Amino acid sequence: MSAQLGEEHLEFVKAARRALSLKQVSRESGLRYTVARRVLHELSGVVAFRFLVNFPVIKLMPAALLASGGCPTWLACTFVSKLEGEHEFQLCLGLAPAKKVLWGEQEENGVLRGLELVFWDPSGFPLGRARRPSEEDYALPEEPRVYALRPDAVDAALLSFKLDAPFLRVFTAYGRARSLDDSLPNLTTQAVEYHFKRHVKPAWTGNAAYLLIPDTSIPVQVYLVEGWRSCALARVTSTLTGYRFALLDKKRALIVGQFPAREKVEFYRAVRALEVRSVYGELIVPPGEAAYKRPLLWKSLREGGWSHSFECVDSPRPVFP
Repeated sequence: MSAQLGEEHLEFVKAARRALSLKQVSRESGLRYTVARRVLHELSGVVAFRFLVNFPVIKLMPAALLASGGCPTWLACTFVSKLEGEHEFQLCLGLAPAKKVLWGEQEENGVLRGLELVFWDPSGFPLGRARRPSEEDYALPEEPRVYALRPDAVDAALLSFKLDAPFLRVFTAYGRARSLDDSLPNLTTQAVEYHFKRHVKPAWTGNAAYLLIPDTSIPVQVYLVEGWRSCALARVTSTLTGYRFALLDKKRALIVGQFPAREKVEFYRAVRALEVRSVYGELIVPPGEAAYKRPLLWKSLREGGWSHSFECVDSPRPVFP
């Protein structure tokens, strides 16, 4: 059923949330560096890692849209899929210009803003039960301040290839961007590392991870929930095995998971206990329908901000969230 994580794997995943390099993972987890490197390789097919930043600092905002047609060009889509259930939708997930989604400039209805991102909490693995809500769990996410910082092409190129690879060397990440666009400046290793330390690292908020359960009989499930406790639901169920991530808006949340039967029962118990409404019931990503995209963020920079049209390339694996 589920991806099997040994003790070393679990220690790695826990330590990875607060590490910028494999050396830091080694120190935080107590694993030898050679062991940490081996474990990362072993996890490559069963765990998705995420490099997270304070997106409004660079004038971006995670966003989701349940569309009846195609995805809008102003959304740098990273995940696109048909959803099946009582209703049929197309799910568009990705990053958008912060001002556009924060202040309602978008014309499309049904946009859910990612004022807060929640990822799988591995602390309860493998039992994985929903935890009891605390007072903090009931807090609604706050609308962030959009900063006046001007991201540059080098920063955006680094982020484009670090999103799903927190431990990728920054010069390697930049090299991958340049392999797609030789108009990017040809910089030395020291210059690229300077950009990362001065501009990207200060915006870093930590890493996240979630399981990619290889069992194709367990489809990815999507829930749009509403009610003032909807954000609490997204937080307290993050300990369930199969939980991937959630986007939290004011009194709404989009939860994405791959829950096996036992965890799905726990999830629905939490839904009832918190008296949250699932707007469309359970929506399922049909096997083979999901398309993963990598946004080429540097190509959408305009005068220190973002254009309302993003370019992406196909990816064999999920990139974000």
